[in-house]
Amino acid sequence: MLKNYDFKFAVLKFLLLTIILTPIVYYLGLQLVYKIGFLDLSFQKHFEAIYFALNMKTEQAFSFFVYIALFSPLLAFLPTNHLKGEYGSAAFATNNLINKMDLFKEEGIVLGKKGSKLLKYDTPLSSLVLAPPGTGKSTAISIPNLLTVKKSMIVLDPKDELFQITSKFRGQKFKSRIYKYNPLDEDSVKFNPFSKFFIGEVLTENHELNEEAWNKAENIVNEVAYLIYQEKDNYDYWIEEARSLFILLALWLIFSKGETTLPEIRAYSMQDYTAMLDEEVEGEDSLLPFIQKEIDILEFSNIFIPNRIKEELQALRKKADKEYSGVFGSFKSPLNIFANSVIAKNFSTNDLDILTFRTNLSTLYISIKEKDLRQLSMLNRVFIEFIYSNLLSSMPDKNDLDIVGIFDEFPRFGKLHYLMELSSIGRAYKLPCLFIAQDYAQIKKTYNQDVISVLESTTAFKVIFPQTNEETARRYAELIGDFTVERRNESRNIDVKSSRSIQKQLLGQKLITKQDILSQDSDTIYILAINNYKNPIKATPYIYFKDKTLTKELEKINKE
Repeated sequence: MLKNYDFKFAVLKFLLLTIILTPIVYYLGLQLVYKIGFLDLSFQKHFEAIYFALNMKTEQAFSFFVYIALFSPLLAFLPTNHLKGEYGSAAFATNNLINKMDLFKEEGIVLGKKGSKLLKYDTPLSSLVLAPPGTGKSTAISIPNLLTVKKSMIVLDPKDELFQITSKFRGQKFKSRIYKYNPLDEDSVKFNPFSKFFIGEVLTENHELNEEAWNKAENIVNEVAYLIYQEKDNYDYWIEEARSLFILLALWLIFSKGETTLPEIRAYSMQDYTAMLDEEVEGEDSLLPFIQKEIDILEFSNIFIPNRIKEELQALRKKADKEYSGVFGSFKSPLNIFANSVIAKNFSTNDLDILTFRTNLSTLYISIKEKDLRQLSMLNRVFIEFIYSNLLSSMPDKNDLDIVGIFDEFPRFGKLHYLMELSSIGRAYKLPCLFIAQDYAQIKKTYNQDVISVLESTTAFKVIFPQTNEETARRYAELIGDFTVERRNESRNIDVKSSRSIQKQLLGQKLITKQDILSQDSDTIYILAINNYKNPIKATPYIYFKDKTLTKELEKINKE
């Protein structure tokens, strides 16, 4: 019953009643009983009058007024007599309840403002932010967190705006290492999942196989293969076989050279090996016979060839020429992006160790302009999924840094499996995230309803900006629920006695309706905390450029 009791507010009411009501009631007692004004008595006489009144040594009427004056302010501490919540008990969160939600922290992820206080939380929990274009999700969520949260970060930046505004500030203010990923930019961070950095030394000095490193290489190749050649809802033969060809070539090159790259796999597959064969092969491309010849030479020298390579090769060589041609076309199509020399260069070496983000404060901006997102979707998928796969491969130490994910417009980056897992398992790995989208309709274009349901049930906080999507508005109006109201119906009988009857009825009424959310003021946001959906926080967005102290510091650093 007293779960939402606000003691601080009760104290405030008590003080106001004591200051205002007590003197008024006491003055009325003097006037009505003794016809005396307040200034007609000295302070000492007033204290004596009160003392005698409390001991019932004055007129009873005056004693009554004194008791009322002194003890009526205590009513402030009585719980408010709410209606029974038979049809719902939704109510806006008080400051006391917000404090219990742990949203008044000094440091942490910023969601908005309540009065002059910032709403922050410092636990590795994830939040979902729904904000249509033009409502200020960047200026009120992404940028404020980049400028105030001193933790490692991975940022989806579909306009390159976040990098331009905040990267220099984070580098100087927080001493953060700054990385920028954009395959079309020559200054991009370099990434190669098949480098020795990730797989280790596959071959010893005697060209013997290091089984531990080889098993790791196989796992990485499989993972990347499934990211490039994604499984579809319905079985697709050409995609499945293209993936097999990719796995063969990647493993063969790693076995032959110790490491390889995605551009090298494409280039290797396109060479003509006819001149290197002992005899002309009819009805078959020269690539697979050449690999077979190389394997035969190595095995003749008693060099062990991993079974996976031989199995994939034999399965592919059994295919008819036309069938193999279709497989090769499906294999090569997604890799044609590496015909771009800048992209090929950016994926030929590796200078990113994502695990060091746990020990050294670092910021990675994945800054892809919107017009390039579609053509780079496969590369982005491989890059983002691979780095989060690495972060989820081992538990962080007690003193490791949180790595905050700011996923601005995340549906635009395509379907990302590991990204969607973070809302449910990220806490254990110190990977809190801000999932930022326009509305549920935008998310549904990329992900199915099951994913949306999981995202909704596993994010600790929801931040709702003014909405234009009716389904999103309806969903949150229902999620918040109803409060109970009393409706009175009065009827009169026109007769001599003028009798009347009053009927009372309890009804449920939405605390926030769909129309309220659709016509929400731009200065209003609603924040919902898990297990407290019925107590939404009515807050204001924290617009970074309205914070004069922060803006002054930002401008100073960016001008240097």
